Amino acid sequence: MKLAALNDLEAKLNEPLPVGGRLRLLNEVSEALYERDAARGAALAREAIGLARAAGERRAEAQAHYCLARNLHSQADYPAVLEAQDASIALFRALGDLEGEARCLNLLGITWRQLSDYRRALEMYEAALRAFRQVGDRKWQARVISNIGNIEIQLGNHGAALELFEQALALRREIGDNEGAGFDLNNAAFAHVQRALQLRAAGDTTSCQVECETAVRQLDERLASMLRDARARGAPLTLALVDVDHFKGINDRFSHAVGDEVLRCVGEILRAHCRAGDFAGRYGGEEFVLVFRGLEMAAAAQACERVRRSVEEWDWKSIHPQLRVTLSMGLASSRSFDEPQGLLDAADHWLREAKHHGRNQVQPMVVAPVIPA
Repeated sequence: MKLAALNDLEAKLNEPLPVGGRLRLLNEVSEALYERDAARGAALAREAIGLARAAGERRAEAQAHYCLARNLHSQADYPAVLEAQDASIALFRALGDLEGEARCLNLLGITWRQLSDYRRALEMYEAALRAFRQVGDRKWQARVISNIGNIEIQLGNHGAALELFEQALALRREIGDNEGAGFDLNNAAFAHVQRALQLRAAGDTTSCQVECETAVRQLDERLASMLRDARARGAPLTLALVDVDHFKGINDRFSHAVGDEVLRCVGEILRAHCRAGDFAGRYGGEEFVLVFRGLEMAAAAQACERVRRSVEEWDWKSIHPQLRVTLSMGLASSRSFDEPQGLLDAADHWLREAKHHGRNQVQPMVVAPVIPA
């Protein structure tokens, strides 16, 4: 939802409304806020829950619990998400609302994935997919298929993941879901990169090169699509170019097999820090690209600092006792550049600055790199 439209809806909350109208508006605004102001979105959802209970509006209460869970998820309060979703599913089931129950199951799958419980995540996703197929919602089917693909990535089943992403991409294109197709382009690109690492480890350098070129092309398409969407919504987009420090030295000292495992782990750490709508992917050699939708430079710099610290503190000794891995990161914002190449060039400039000033840092330093534990 565009910011102006959201502001108009929020303004209506100050007007006298019948109970049913206020409940619909509270839920609509709450759901729209989960990417912009999750704390405010959660507060509105809680207001809707109280009002719906008092009025006996069970469907509105079920939707309010779902909206609350989405906003809590944006704040990474996963135990509270599980509690809110249990309440929402119970209400949707009592109402016989299979579509509402399926949306809750999908969000539970996302939450269990964030908690690294991939077995439970798959159970939730598969139940959601069955329900969406039963009600005939192809847009949601594509979303859930893509989510299952992300689990396969985590489990190392890159061929299976690529098949799922391509299945979701084809379905989204059939129904004209261009934004969703962009997400699946990014997912497919990541799967191509992971497949390329497998091929290189097996000595198939020709197929490896083809997979890498496909990945870069798909990431370029995704970035262009995200920039168009940011312009249309009047929202910022911040891009980070990420480089593994002294990667050639890692290959030379520890072997290419260790280097490939470092790239795989870094890619997964980056993806673990992505919110819904963000993306992370390999961008040639030891470089990655990380794109934050709706974040200004200061907030994106904080997110990148969390990523940098996560990589620095990761248990690299599990791969080799003497291995240490750090990242250098350069940021650029669509507030200054509205074309993909300009954004990439600016981020590359700041990446070189990060290397010049000692590596293992984020540039430009628009915030102090002190992040609460």
